[in-house]
Amino acid sequence: MSKLPLPPPDQANNPHWTDTSTTYRTSPEKAAALQAIAARFPDRTTLPVMQEVILEALRHSPCTTDEMFRYMGCDSCHVALPRLRQQGYKISKRWIMAEDPLNPGARRRCALFYLEDAA
Repeated sequence: MSKLPLPPPDQANNPHWTDTSTTYRTSPEKAAALQAIAARFPDRTTLPVMQEVILEALRHSPCTTDEMFRYMGCDSCHVALPRLRQQGYKISKRWIMAEDPLNPGARRRCALFYLEDAA
């Protein structure tokens, strides 16, 4: 995993700090990798399976909820991520600016989730 930028010292405890230094874009390679992960789980309609898909994706690389939805069909990340945390997985979130896939050239704030270590 590439090193995520750290907030400045005066914002270290601010959960809403957003890294605005760069614009995050999903590379074609990452999109293909996420689609390949999803293909290994044909029935992603149940929460336990969706949790497995998300966990596998986070083991590969940090992901936004938009990437989880677009490339893996996970539409209940807001339910699956807290449940994975309850199971002991250390999943953290960093606010970033990402390219808006529906509005080319525009940026929007979104959460990037990453796995600190496996449970």
